[in-house]
Amino acid sequence: MRKRGLRLAVVLAAVGIFAGSSLPSASALTIGPLTAQITVDTSGWDATGYVGDSLTNANYTSVLTATGFETTGATNGVILDFDTGSGNPSLTSTDGGFDSQYAKVVYTLTWTSVLGTTGELTKVCVEALNQPICTIS
Repeated sequence: MRKRGLRLAVVLAAVGIFAGSSLPSASALTIGPLTAQITVDTSGWDATGYVGDSLTNANYTSVLTATGFETTGATNGVILDFDTGSGNPSLTSTDGGFDSQYAKVVYTLTWTSVLGTTGELTKVCVEALNQPICTIS
């Protein structure tokens, strides 16, 4: 019972923070010429991942995974969808999200390159008032 109350408090806090502002649709990590990005579709919770750089011809291999839970308990902690890509840029896309009043989806983009570059980018989305509110971590 305590965890449910905490999740509800997080959702309500997120609604208060983002009320009246536009929802962030893209989060990017840029380190030198490398860019990694997760973009979430605010209407359907589909996500796309991007990893690439403007300096090298390095081939990147990336995986975008969507995992999550609902308060109904029907599909807690399951992998909703995943996709792999390769190239420069390496593009991926997933179907994700739930049809629930209180849901959370964690999108994780991981990558590696032939030059030894590896990394991970995570974007967490909670549903509040039938809209995903997302933060990068």
